[in-house]
Amino acid sequence: MNKKTFFRTFFVGLTVAVMLPTLVLAVVSDVDPDDGGSQCVLLNFNLKYRSRDANTNGEVSTLQDFLQSQNYLSSEPTGYFGILTLKAVKDFQRDNGITPTGYVGPITRAKINALCGDVTSGGGGGGGGG
Repeated sequence: MNKKTFFRTFFVGLTVAVMLPTLVLAVVSDVDPDDGGSQCVLLNFNLKYRSRDANTNGEVSTLQDFLQSQNYLSSEPTGYFGILTLKAVKDFQRDNGITPTGYVGPITRAKINALCGDVTSGGGGGGGGG
């Protein structure tokens, strides 16, 4: 390899080495973690109208966060399963082929988990339906 080829290769390599981190940083900084992608949640309790975080290990707020990330709920999580959360759950159920009862039971929880990929739920509140 002659000097000219060596220096050309060296400077090209140096340029790439200097520019690559800048390009990667620019691409990474453009990623918005809240731009509508699925938010993975793990719900173990059956949730219904008037449920509260205190009785569900914080899962009402978790559900509300999920519904908000999917554009079913526009208000901030409160930890209380009120009328707005009920409507959001029914809309989610309707859009996903689940009978819109507003009750977040095994079927609805499984659908929420399925949207995140291979997330499995653990113990928690029993019961059937929705």
